[in-house]
Amino acid sequence: MKKKKKKKNSHPPNNGLVHRFLDSAVKLSLCMIVKNEEQNLPLCIAPLRTVLDEIVVVDTGSADRTKEVAREQGARVFDFPWCDDFSAARNESIRRATGDYVLWLDGDDRVDESEVRKLSRLKSMLSPRKDKGYYLYINSQSPIDGETQFCQLRIFPRLPGAEFRGRVHEQIFHRLERLGIPLIQADIVIRHTGYPTGDTVVQKSERNLKLILKEIEADPDDPIWHYNAARTLAGIKRQAEAILHLRKVLENEKIKGEEKQFYLETNLLLGRYYTELQKLDQAHGIFQGLAEGFADNGLVHFCLGENFFLRKD
Repeated sequence: MKKKKKKKNSHPPNNGLVHRFLDSAVKLSLCMIVKNEEQNLPLCIAPLRTVLDEIVVVDTGSADRTKEVAREQGARVFDFPWCDDFSAARNESIRRATGDYVLWLDGDDRVDESEVRKLSRLKSMLSPRKDKGYYLYINSQSPIDGETQFCQLRIFPRLPGAEFRGRVHEQIFHRLERLGIPLIQADIVIRHTGYPTGDTVVQKSERNLKLILKEIEADPDDPIWHYNAARTLAGIKRQAEAILHLRKVLENEKIKGEEKQFYLETNLLLGRYYTELQKLDQAHGIFQGLAEGFADNGLVHFCLGENFFLRKD
């Protein structure tokens, strides 16, 4: 009798190793804090779902369908009573996450298709050692400030001690630096669409201002909080008060001696606010001084030239 040939196993012999490899892949959690964002959430989350391993949404008191919509988008939803502290809410979202890395977004953030592809490539390069954080470009659009672009740390490893600080304009990069985590600039852009009406922006600015003033009360000499207060006040047409806070920034000797870019930006704002108050001579003194100290800066010379024009000089 002929012996029957054994069928070859069609499955790879190391199938268990494959599963262990997949289980060990780096996982990315999206963490959000929200309130009344039922319209925004699908536009924010849906384009990213193929990149994400987990979605965590912390709701701070929505009165609409925000929580239901978040669950429809695949999120795990948690309630967190609002306590006038954005960092507390963000840290709660991190505490609820299980991924190796966290991407944090606001409801009015948008990630375009081209940027989702970049994010997917970056995710494939994330190390299981959880040893880097990443700045992303934020393109912010506001009916008050217009369009601006800046960098913000939006992706970071989930580690003990990696926590946000600040009641408002919360930041986490200081904590990561203390943990010895290198921070890298990634070529990914998030569009922060803001809110469509000036009234909404004013309401949120007034809320933020209260929190900023609490931070100043706790630490009156911190130049960052005075700078944030000035920006917020100017956004709601209170330039005279904004100028007082910018003056507090410029009283800081360390800013003048070591933080040249911050010193420049603060003075440019100071000159701008004087101009908006039609105090053109005071603005001239600011821009003239900058032209002497930053002779190669084109923006300084533009502002000085505009000031000459407005003064009919």
